[in-house]
Amino acid sequence: MTTPSGVFAFSRALWDDPLTRETMEREFARELGDEEGAFALDLEQFVMARQLSKIVRLFALIDVVMCVLYALSGADYIAILLFGPLGGFIGARMYNPSLTCWYLLFCCLGIAWRVSDFILVKEVTPRILAIVTLVLSVYITRLVARFWSLIRLMSREVQTLLRQLDYAHTSPVI
Repeated sequence: MTTPSGVFAFSRALWDDPLTRETMEREFARELGDEEGAFALDLEQFVMARQLSKIVRLFALIDVVMCVLYALSGADYIAILLFGPLGGFIGARMYNPSLTCWYLLFCCLGIAWRVSDFILVKEVTPRILAIVTLVLSVYITRLVARFWSLIRLMSREVQTLLRQLDYAHTSPVI
């Protein structure tokens, strides 16, 4: 299951077959240097971390664009908040819990901002819009918190392996 350069590449995953799952867990454990063959991280958590990384990167990139647009429209103080989504994008790309925490704090500040917007606005239409954006912000923050809680428990070796899997070229395994 490894390529000559030592990087994993899967042609397809068969999660329903228990033998394939055991083989994959054994290969991951061997790659991480565990002689007993016990994989410390559940395979579903490993795959979930990769999927959540892509989702967090997408939302962080959207927030970067929105912060830039707000800053260009005249709200210069928003430019300082750009560090949150940038940290989230880099943290999700590098599986770094510290940088991902920046984005989590940015998302929590966004929720607080939307709650105050809901309280201060008196008209019906802006309140409905505030509720919709609040629900969306809570959902995004939940995903970011889930990703952060997964990667903060991972060892450096597992984070390095996840980065290698992200940077690996998708070529068929022979």
